[in-house]
Amino acid sequence: MKRESNMLPVMWNKRSDKCQMSISTFTKERTSEHHMMITPRGINNFYEQYQVLKEALLSFILERGKKNCHLVFQRIFFSDITNQSEIITDVDMLKDNGIESTISWVQQPPLNHVKCTLYAYLIETEEEMVIDHSNAPHHTEIHKGAYSHLWSGKLVSQDNGSSYQQTENIFAEYHKLLEGKGYHFSDMCHRTWLYVRDVDTNYQGVVEARNDYFDTVGLIPSNHFVTSTGIEGRDLDVKKNVLMDAYAVKGLSKDQVRYIQALTHLNPTHEYGVRFERGTAIEFGDRKHIYISGTASIDNKGEIVHPNHIVLQADRAMENISALLKEEEASPNNIMQMIIYLRDVADYSIIETYYNERYPNTPKVIVLAPVCRPGWLIEIECIAIKSMNNPTFANF
Repeated sequence: MKRESNMLPVMWNKRSDKCQMSISTFTKERTSEHHMMITPRGINNFYEQYQVLKEALLSFILERGKKNCHLVFQRIFFSDITNQSEIITDVDMLKDNGIESTISWVQQPPLNHVKCTLYAYLIETEEEMVIDHSNAPHHTEIHKGAYSHLWSGKLVSQDNGSSYQQTENIFAEYHKLLEGKGYHFSDMCHRTWLYVRDVDTNYQGVVEARNDYFDTVGLIPSNHFVTSTGIEGRDLDVKKNVLMDAYAVKGLSKDQVRYIQALTHLNPTHEYGVRFERGTAIEFGDRKHIYISGTASIDNKGEIVHPNHIVLQADRAMENISALLKEEEASPNNIMQMIIYLRDVADYSIIETYYNERYPNTPKVIVLAPVCRPGWLIEIECIAIKSMNNPTFANF
């Protein structure tokens, strides 16, 4: 089997008077994947900021051509989603132009003095690809080659209740949806994001409900869990304590999926009562996707490293991420996008400088979102892509 590792993502920026677009692009075998962060500039009004985000994304798609460039997933980070929700529904120029996707909305205030930032994932291909938007904006399913990909967003419980009850309901409904489409959670769901209102109070209920659900589908310490981020985040409905996004893939063999541990730096999460994978690598014939969970300053005994020191915690978190990527023969140079969560807004300036110096061109956003363990001041998640030449598997 021949492996090829030199091809790296191309990072580029587009800047106008109204917005900044940071874009990473990986291209191989006539298929490009774009990850982008769009941030408004020089505008104070929320309506105009939000409109600029959508205009910039629409312009990018039209420039590349709607026939080949497909919007798959959007996540929009809002500063005050309850008060901004009415305006959100008023601006739908993408849909007006026949462009739909999964949409995730979450209150995690961007810390660069704006009211909203947009992350988008797009696939541009000359090959045949069928996109099912029938369940958009909550679900988008892509059928391309040997695989089907299901992106889901804004999953909430239809009933209000404790964080345990809401999480239980979300997993039950998602399980039902997957089964109806021929997916199985235990071996086809590879990434979840759980946003928890008042994480210091409600996170334990989320953990317990997820643990109980995993028991029912056979996800136990002796096999594997799911790569995940559990973090402070709010839905526009103040009665919803939990919000989930998810990604599942159908058509993979077991040999194409690996769970990353980096035991020199990190311990298995079940040792401190939670259940998620540190990272998951999905290998296709032409590329490998690496999904890294929210990662903090922790050692391989489960202890917080560098309490009360934000820069040293940022160093250790990135060291941990590097160790996870190295397990898959990748490095931070393969990272396509980063989301950086801070517990304290006062740490923003120093962390902005830290990441802009080390990763100046990587699409990223820094948001206010307390981590699930109070001693952690920062948490980082990312998606990486590594070039592969593996004829054993079908291309992406």
